[in-house]
Amino acid sequence: MLQEEMFVKHLTKAVYAYTVDGKVYYIKTTHYHTTKRQTPKFVPVVYIVSHPKFAYIDDLAGEMVYVLYGGVSLLCTFLLIFLAFALFGVISA
Repeated sequence: MLQEEMFVKHLTKAVYAYTVDGKVYYIKTTHYHTTKRQTPKFVPVVYIVSHPKFAYIDDLAGEMVYVLYGGVSLLCTFLLIFLAFALFGVISA
């Protein structure tokens, strides 16, 4: 199976360290469409208390931006459809 290469203009790979009971653990992540200066210095890390090496970065706030963009786009689409129907006399505004 061929693997396609893709170029992302601003792709930053980061390694974050977190300490549990005096032992340091590392977690890697990739930030898309951010430069090195835009990469967050601190991120919330969620880990299993009994096994702290199993962890992930809790970045729900970053993903919520895309939900907001999608909601605004959907609202604009409905508004434009409503205006088009009103303009052509399909509905009376």
